[in-house]
Amino acid sequence: MKIATCGLLLMVMLAACTSPAASPTPNVSATATPEPAAAEQCHPLDLRVPSGEPLDLTGSWQGDDLAPYEMRQFGDCLWWVGNNPVFTYLGFVHLKPDFTLAGEWATISASDVVQSGVPSRASDWIGAGTIQLEVEMSDEGTNASVRLVKTGFTNAPGFAPTYDIHVASWNKVDDTPDHPVPAPSP
Repeated sequence: MKIATCGLLLMVMLAACTSPAASPTPNVSATATPEPAAAEQCHPLDLRVPSGEPLDLTGSWQGDDLAPYEMRQFGDCLWWVGNNPVFTYLGFVHLKPDFTLAGEWATISASDVVQSGVPSRASDWIGAGTIQLEVEMSDEGTNASVRLVKTGFTNAPGFAPTYDIHVASWNKVDDTPDHPVPAPSP
């Protein structure tokens, strides 16, 4: 199935972005920086947590599915990838000045599985759609206390609604990521 919306998250794994008119073939890159087409979509955004430090969503997270997630923020853009034993979740969202995020997500099988009686191959896209999130912080108001909460999502046409994005929240577990990345250019 062709997924032709910008950012439907091969970007996390492949650092590529295609426009709706572009070929769906991913552009593989070994760098940690998004390719120019992806970076052009990202804009500087100076959001601050209550402690005064800039909001930084880059780092390691844990979903309420207990799976590990890695997130990378470039200005107002956020990519993530999460792996549990059955699925790999991908996401690309834009951060807004009101601390909400909106964008796209996709799910692929981590291996050949049968879920709810439906077989799927590891190479299949089995879920995709849009997602809305909001940033929550505890009273400490630091980047370490940041949590993401799913406030809404849709499934893309053609995907089984059984394979939606089951994760409802993510907690940051690493405030000092091992993979520093450059800020987007203004």
